[in-house]
Order: sequence, then structure tokens, then C-alpha cells
Amino acid sequence: MDPKSIEEILSKKLLLELRRLFYKTTGMTISFIIGRSGGDVDFFPKSKRSRFCKIIHSTQKGKARCSLADTESINTAFKNRKPHIHQCHAGLIDIYVPIIMKNKLIGALASGQILTNKPTDKKFLSIKKKTQDLKIDINKLKDAYKKVEVISREKLDIVVKLMFFMANFIVEKESLIILQNKLIQQQKKIEEANRERELWKKELRKAMPFIEMQSVSAQEHSHHEKIIVEAKKFIEKNSAKPLNLKDVAEAVYLSPNYFSNLFKHYTNYTFHEYLTKIRIENAKKFLSRLALNVSQVSNLVGYDDPNHFSKVFTKITGYSPQKYRKIFLK
Repeated sequence: MDPKSIEEILSKKLLLELRRLFYKTTGMTISFIIGRSGGDVDFFPKSKRSRFCKIIHSTQKGKARCSLADTESINTAFKNRKPHIHQCHAGLIDIYVPIIMKNKLIGALASGQILTNKPTDKKFLSIKKKTQDLKIDINKLKDAYKKVEVISREKLDIVVKLMFFMANFIVEKESLIILQNKLIQQQKKIEEANRERELWKKELRKAMPFIEMQSVSAQEHSHHEKIIVEAKKFIEKNSAKPLNLKDVAEAVYLSPNYFSNLFKHYTNYTFHEYLTKIRIENAKKFLSRLALNVSQVSNLVGYDDPNHFSKVFTKITGYSPQKYRKIFLK
């Protein structure tokens, strides 16, 4: 099945509910953009759209610049396969999160029209210079600029993560549709061969989590490998800290469930198995240092409980930490 538009995947009622939820949670407007081009971006709620942006859009030249900036930002987000935070041509901060299916861009989530620092007269001089050829009322623009919402970097990070999870929800919704259609087709064949019906159902249930993964293109396969490399680096760098599957999934912009299946498929390890492997390898190195006792080594590699560390080490290596040290130092 070819990737669909957002409006084909989600009902109008669900689209409206997602928009309402985002606005209620963040106080910011949001738009679902179809395809690669910005064009007329339909922000929700319309009544809350930035007055500053409305003034810029009041001229054809200003509207064209915004559309071009939207298009470039959407394509940048798609190219990098992650959210893109962009300062627009008029000085405001915008956020774009790509929605990618089967390695194709079907659209993006857009929000922003905000600032992360308090507006000042000095900063407005730069905006005035950038927009002077638009022939708009500069006093009205300045007044609107001073009323632009200012949010903290922390809130900006939360907004980006929320938009990412919304985009991921849309992708998983489409994946479910693909699986449902495959199941329907298979059931038609099963009706023609009743003897194999129960066997087919069982095989389909096993295959469902991996159907999409097994049908990826060579380009998407390469992209997945890059994600796994980044995930491994993140795990190795942070293995001594409290670390869970969700932390790593967020670091590579995937949902925990999808990342878990992807990581197992490409490494033959579960996330927990790989984390344990890294910690035990590090523990072996530390045990070669006589100045460190087992409790210290346990803490250094990410285990708070030395007894638990010893059990895991013994299970993996076949030796207790103390015995391993004796053998190593012979």
C-alpha cells in the first residue's frame, strides 16, 4: 500500500482532537501540512494565530517568503529524519516535524510563531531591516512583535517531543492499516483452504511486528543501520547511568516499541541484553585495576547493588568478579 495523506489516515474528528489536545497542553497553535510545500498553513486554533505573522502575511511578498521558509524547513526535517527548529525570515521560531512512511514524506506537523528570548527594541531593529521591503505598517508590526509569546528552552524541548510523538502516532496508525489489509487478503486465501486456516492465523500473529521491517527499501535499510549505530553510541556513552529503553528511543527519535523491534532485528540483542553486555565488558576492564574493589566497579559500570552486579557478572562470564580478577592477574 502506498503512503497516504494525513487526512486519509486519520478521521477529521481525530485530527481535531489531536489539535485540541496539543493546544490545551502547550497553549500553542499547530498545523498538519500535507506534502512538501508550506503553502497556506492552516493553524489551529485560527483565532490564536500570531498577529505578527498575520501582518507579515498581509502582503503577497511576505506570504511567499513564509511559504518558501516552510517548504525549506519541511525538506530539511525530512532529509535529517528528525524535528527541525528554525528561525523564520521575520525572526520568530518555528518547529517542523516530518511524517515519513515507507521512506516517503507525506507531510509535517508545524508549530511555533514564538520567541525564546524577551523581545526588545534592539532586536526589533533587525526584524525591521529584514521586512522593510514588504511595505507594511512598521508600528503595528513592532506592537505585534512585543506581544509574541515567549517560552523557555525547556518548554520548547517538551513541545518538540510532543509533536514527535504525535507524528509517530500517525505513522503507527498507517502501519496498522497496512497490517489490517494484509490480514484481510490472507483471510481470503484461508477461506479457500480451511485446513491451513489456523496455521495461517498463527503465522500472521508472529509476523505482524516485523512485516513492515522486512519490506523496507535499501535506502531505508541504510537509514535504519545509521539509527542503530547512533543508538549503540548513546548506550555505550551512557551505560554507567540509569538507562532505559525509552531514553534511547527518544535519543534516536523513535517510539520505544518500534525501536525495540528495530534494535533486536539489526543486532540480535534486546536493548537490555546489549546494555548488560557493555556494562560487563567495562567491568572486566575495571577489575584489572587492583585499586578498585567490587563495589566500586559495580558503581562505575551502572549497578547500584554490588550483589546484583556479581550475579549478572557470574552469569555472563562464568566467573565471579573476584575469581575473574585472580585469573586475569595470573
